[in-house]
Amino acid sequence: WKKNEFIEIKEDEIILNQEIQDRLWSASLQLCKDEKTTRIAENLYNYAK
Repeated sequence: WKKNEFIEIKEDEIILNQEIQDRLWSASLQLCKDEKTTRIAENLYNYAK
């Protein structure tokens, strides 16, 4: 945020790596193992792909 505007931040290549994003998503799901949360998260993930 600069001069009342959002500024563009260049993303590092590792952030855009789909394999790493998938691993992070999987780890996140393991942290919330209840069935309803997992089902909702999987639906969101599949919708985003």
